Amino acid sequence: MRPSIPLNRRFRLLLLTLLLAFGSGPAALAHAAPDGNARIATWLFAQQVGAQHTICVGDDVQLRVLVIKQVDVPGRGLVPYRLAGQTITAHTIGDAGTVSPGSARTVASANPPGAAYFSFHAERAGTASVIFNATVDPRVFLGLSIGGQALKTDLTLTVEDCKYRLTTLSTWRVPGEANLTFVARISIAGMVEDGGGHYSGTARVQWTASAGVVGDCSGTVPPDSQATATVQVVGRNDLVLNLLYDTANVPLVVDCKETGGTRDVTVTPDEVETNYPILGGRSTLGQILRGPEDQPGTIKIRLTRASGE
Repeated sequence: MRPSIPLNRRFRLLLLTLLLAFGSGPAALAHAAPDGNARIATWLFAQQVGAQHTICVGDDVQLRVLVIKQVDVPGRGLVPYRLAGQTITAHTIGDAGTVSPGSARTVASANPPGAAYFSFHAERAGTASVIFNATVDPRVFLGLSIGGQALKTDLTLTVEDCKYRLTTLSTWRVPGEANLTFVARISIAGMVEDGGGHYSGTARVQWTASAGVVGDCSGTVPPDSQATATVQVVGRNDLVLNLLYDTANVPLVVDCKETGGTRDVTVTPDEVETNYPILGGRSTLGQILRGPEDQPGTIKIRLTRASGE
């Protein structure tokens, strides 16, 4: 049997051998332009920040909007750029919630550069469409005089009347020189009753990681993924909580003095099942992170009834 390389040593080798060029220009986006034959095209792109998750009454959801311009760049083909300095207005259709502010500008200092941010406040169960509008200033891009172009897009959000809320914190520490620590957090995921004393919801799993310096290299991990949470009432006074995580493709971002790069690492936290009284409760359990090498860790869980229940 071929001996395995310890995870901390493989991490060091990864840091010292990754080669990935990061250009100074804007990053390309994975979203196609409306017209694949256009040499110049501009459109709005809106999304809910982070992985999709159940939105409960009372939640505030961050929305990100970009103005994208696709240009035919000699030697590079069609390249999408994010435009900064654009004013985007926002309003809602439907009574499930409201969006604020009423307008915002795309700024180069945002993350990612060229983004504008809005907040949707969920007021009642139902569906709301958030409408975004912008008129592109023709003077802002490469001196091209194309004329003002009106842009519009929308984002549909569904608000649920949640009965239970779930918060978890999972931690895995990998021993060794790299001193890797992985953290997966679910912040107040809502669960909706779907009949027969059964409640379910989709949670946003926020991943973070830290690593010690190895030589002149260090790295962090900033992805999101999803998890499905269910609660089943058993008898009159007991609940069974089941938490099933999606596999996360974690991009390990490496920063060295002379080079940098990324590498995707596939990890999956173990499924969790535990019992609580009807009003919920707290617990700390063992949880294994499945990946290139399985790592033991812990998960802290808090299950509560939603406000007003």
